[in-house]
Amino acid sequence: MTTVTGIHVNAWTWIAFFAVWNTTAFFTNKTRWHQPKLQLLQHSLLMFAGFWLIFRGFFHHNDVAAMVWGGDVMTIGGIAFAAWARWHLGRYWSGHATLPAGHRLIRSGPYRLARHPLYTGFLTAVLGSAVTAGTWYGFVGFAMVSAGIMIKIYREEALLGREFGEEYARFKREKPALIPLIY
Repeated sequence: MTTVTGIHVNAWTWIAFFAVWNTTAFFTNKTRWHQPKLQLLQHSLLMFAGFWLIFRGFFHHNDVAAMVWGGDVMTIGGIAFAAWARWHLGRYWSGHATLPAGHRLIRSGPYRLARHPLYTGFLTAVLGSAVTAGTWYGFVGFAMVSAGIMIKIYREEALLGREFGEEYARFKREKPALIPLIY
């Protein structure tokens, strides 16, 4: 019988996350504008490479149980927060910078705390996985995923600014981008 470790918990948490995330993508509104493929590739490659470094660390992982399980708690908590944000976006969610038909600005749930709470949760989960792995390259991977997310945020904010004008400018003035009360 195989013993379940914190590494297993972390890996299975991500597998479940991606399975649910990709399945729910089929239940969103049709898009009326898509991000150009080259732009999508730019941030996606950074994120893919970052995840590869983090998960590579799972094979040469941290032996400090408190860090492994603490990282798991961060990963699960981050994914739960991202899922809450995703739920509030409903049919307007997209995995890429797009404009779904009938899109409106969401200000409920975690969007009362930050403009991009989905990314707040996602980055918390990624940091938790880097902590679980406990390798220097896992933290480099976290930095790469963070850079990919920041590129994506920059592009989404430009798109939302064009789409919603003053309404989005006011939202930007009122709410931090990722971390409530800080940034």
